[in-house]
Amino acid sequence: QIMEVEGEEERGAQGTTTASPMESTERDKKVVDGSLLEGGGQILRNSIAYAALLGFMLRIHNIRAGRSKPGLRPQHLMGIQLVSELANGTLSGDKVQSREIEFKPSDEINDEKEECKEEYTADTKTAGSVCLLMQSMLPVALFHGKDTSVTLKGGTNAIKAPLFEYSTSVLFPFLRAHCGVEAKAVLKKRGLFPKGGGEVLVSTKAMDVLSPFNVTERGEMTKVSGIAFVCGMLPLAMAEEMAEAATKKIKWYLGSIGRKKDDLEIDIKTVREEHPTSSGSFILLTLHTSKGCMVAASAIGEKGKRAPQVGHAAAEELISEWKAGGCVDSHLQDQIIIFMALAAGKSTLRTGPLTLHTRTAIHLATELTGAKFEVETITEDGKEPLPEVRFDPGSGKLLTKEEMLAKYRSEKAWNIARGATEASEVRGRKKGKQGKRARKSGPPVLLTCHGIGFSRKKRGQN
Repeated sequence: QIMEVEGEEERGAQGTTTASPMESTERDKKVVDGSLLEGGGQILRNSIAYAALLGFMLRIHNIRAGRSKPGLRPQHLMGIQLVSELANGTLSGDKVQSREIEFKPSDEINDEKEECKEEYTADTKTAGSVCLLMQSMLPVALFHGKDTSVTLKGGTNAIKAPLFEYSTSVLFPFLRAHCGVEAKAVLKKRGLFPKGGGEVLVSTKAMDVLSPFNVTERGEMTKVSGIAFVCGMLPLAMAEEMAEAATKKIKWYLGSIGRKKDDLEIDIKTVREEHPTSSGSFILLTLHTSKGCMVAASAIGEKGKRAPQVGHAAAEELISEWKAGGCVDSHLQDQIIIFMALAAGKSTLRTGPLTLHTRTAIHLATELTGAKFEVETITEDGKEPLPEVRFDPGSGKLLTKEEMLAKYRSEKAWNIARGATEASEVRGRKKGKQGKRARKSGPPVLLTCHGIGFSRKKRGQN
């Protein structure tokens, strides 16, 4: 599921030269193609975090090249500027709409400097997601050397981004339970589209090393908790309608798999808040298991979409996430990769089929840190999985590894074919075929990572 690259270039299946999507032009600088795979803000967030922690110079070009508004948006800009400030580094090209940036980390770790700050602020001045800002800064803040407080301003409940409530009820608990992370986020003010204006205070305790984890058993469904939320001019009745529709859909699913409809506790709280400038709604559902796993799904109210439709959509997504077979949902799946790569030792996670976001995160971690990832298909009931196939650019056909090796007598051909498959997916995304986060169909997988054991005290030796 990731593109393997050896050196700065390698031979394609037909003997043509294929440039690496990530090559070193100088011994201490790494260059990242921002249009690679998922091609969005995730590449910026993860790449600059690795550069800040591991201490290498970084250039990112083709930033968000396939998006309708390419280049840096305000939330991306604030994210990389915040990381640079945390790491005491320097940035160039950091302006809205810029398609290329360069980052140079400090030669000294922040806690070695007396003037090292403990409080930071980042303000998108838009409704750009503070939760994506949080993803940018969290790994760097954890290794800052001092306990930190970071104030993030912008949108707290944005479309195409994690809800604030998802981060606090799913992401942070997972990191605390499995990686030893001590961090919390407090909502000071809610920010909604189009004005934003939200404010979140993120507090982190300094740590020296992340713990590896083994999360491979998901257990049975025990409970669904949730929140159906409205604010501003919207009535509480809309929240109640969202909750009722979600509950009906979940009970229907229980009946379809032979379980009693009242066999599962469903507790969806309805909440209404006043808001001075905006009205909005959302619903977040979290499925809990007997092994302590959490799988979540959400939906945000939009103009023209009735409240029951929003609740029904969230429940449908929750059922889909559960049926995918992972111990985590597809949104947490890719957010965990950076922590697996930095952890001290072997981490194993059962997930649903890997998303394009996850494969992008794995590729970046492999290339920028040297962490090693392995993907193993999980078979159920003794059934053999179908063999993996990849697009052969020479013949235009999908071939198995065995067929590819027989044709080209080289494993490099298989690796290059993997890249061709990823590139074809990206072309499809650029043509406007990307909807919600694409989840590949297929059986669940065991994702194993041999982390680099990053330590703040050993920076530069990792």
